[in-house]
Amino acid sequence: MIIIQAEWKEFIDELLARKTQDVIYVIGRSDSGKTTFCKYLIESFLKDFSVAYIDCDPGQSTIGPPTTIGMAFYRNRYNIEDKEFLMFAGSTSPARHLLQNLTGIRVLLDKAWEMNPGKVVIDSSGFVVGDAAFEFQYNVIQTVRPDHLVIFQDEDELEGIARNFCKRAFPMIKRFKVPPSVKPRSMVERQLYREEKFRNYFKVVKEYSINLREIGIHGTVVSVNKVTLKNRLISLNDDEGLVLSLGIVIDYEKDSGILSFFSPTLEINRVTSIQIGDIFLDPSGKEIRSA
Repeated sequence: MIIIQAEWKEFIDELLARKTQDVIYVIGRSDSGKTTFCKYLIESFLKDFSVAYIDCDPGQSTIGPPTTIGMAFYRNRYNIEDKEFLMFAGSTSPARHLLQNLTGIRVLLDKAWEMNPGKVVIDSSGFVVGDAAFEFQYNVIQTVRPDHLVIFQDEDELEGIARNFCKRAFPMIKRFKVPPSVKPRSMVERQLYREEKFRNYFKVVKEYSINLREIGIHGTVVSVNKVTLKNRLISLNDDEGLVLSLGIVIDYEKDSGILSFFSPTLEINRVTSIQIGDIFLDPSGKEIRSA
């Protein structure tokens, strides 16, 4: 259990005093306390504001199943009207899908603005180590233009990102140490978390089929005749590119172009494109391998 820090409360009181429509981007490594902070932040905001929460972690997702980034909208603490929207990242790590993750965050932020939230809280993925991660996080900040950048770090490991914004008027930067009560989760614990999320998502499914010659295809693979599709995770997307449902491929008949797949309840007539991911799952939702 992570103990709420006194300095968190002081900072949140400052934000509550601002009656402006703020965007807060919270960044830190995995197991740094940032998601707990975001939840505490949202609970505090809901006393006076509606809140849009964007979860950018496709591996340890809290809104949708793994491989997705999600946005949840909360009206207020007394009459919460939950609305959730998902974008498919295609993998459980942003590392090989930087463009999909960046685009997904922007689309979800635009969707959030349609609901006119009082505050927007964006929880980063734990992808913060290395040159590619630094550049990715820099571009996320450039894209979402937050009013506040909240950094969780052990020492000064994320200052390389922060220095790009220190001399700008925005975002205002707030730094917190990783709380000592944080307990890192093992790779096994993370895998079990993903498996449970997938298992729950695919607990009740139906078999569907769709003609790939009559619909858009994008994602990791476009030339579907050249790769293995069986057991591959796919996303069935609507006319905004948002996830209608995820599916697990059963079979693909190259001659007819018919793709069959398992999916939770789906309005298949709303599907405008199929996005193909890197993950292979068995029918129970257990990960077999990555492409």
